[in-house]
Amino acid sequence: MSEVDIAGKIAEIEDVAPFPDLEKVWYWSIGGGWFTYTVALSSDGRSVFQMTCRDTYPAALVRDVLSFARHNESALLAAAPMAHVEGFDVAGHGFDSVGAVIPAVAEANKDRPEISAVTYLVFPGWRNEFSGAETEPEAYSRLRMLDAANPKREPMPFLKMRFDNGHSHTVGDERLLTKPDFFFDELAAMAEGSRKSFIEAENFRGELRTITCDDDGYVIDGGEARMSAEDARAWAERYLTEGDA
Repeated sequence: MSEVDIAGKIAEIEDVAPFPDLEKVWYWSIGGGWFTYTVALSSDGRSVFQMTCRDTYPAALVRDVLSFARHNESALLAAAPMAHVEGFDVAGHGFDSVGAVIPAVAEANKDRPEISAVTYLVFPGWRNEFSGAETEPEAYSRLRMLDAANPKREPMPFLKMRFDNGHSHTVGDERLLTKPDFFFDELAAMAEGSRKSFIEAENFRGELRTITCDDDGYVIDGGEARMSAEDARAWAERYLTEGDA
């Protein structure tokens, strides 16, 4: 079977144009510019890095992300199913990493199967958004949870949890992906809830913590120290964004 000419297939896309200042990089928009797709060939021409932007198109950020992805392509193309590389730094945006997901998770260019099969979606992010141990279903959920097409998004730290608040609970022992806001809401509610309530959380470093609450305050992992609601919230934010080592 002959090898697919990926660059040739990209050239067939309606309204596609070369991206300024970078070789073998192209972009096009749909919906009157609502979505803009920028694709860059890997060094061997067999894979595609794609960055998708919604509603706005920060060309300088796109250029930096794709340049960084190419410079670190070995690590990003090894995504199984999600990878990230730290050290990304662009003034005015705050991102510190670039992430990537495999074609099966990205589901990019589904109307162009030959391109879709080799397209790794790349996006700027933060170290605390990646655990490094995501399963393929988790990577699929995380990509959508992160709102990766929004260049103006805020950090969404990795979090899995199970809980029981006396009124509702997760089922079984499996921790499920969720958003930090849900964690914070459940944490705040524990002070007024059942004394049998608990939260079992896992952050991006894989650190497991169990939080309970008694009449004297919040307790981490059954220890003797107690925290006020304010201190518990501060601890939770640090746990999610920096770790608790």
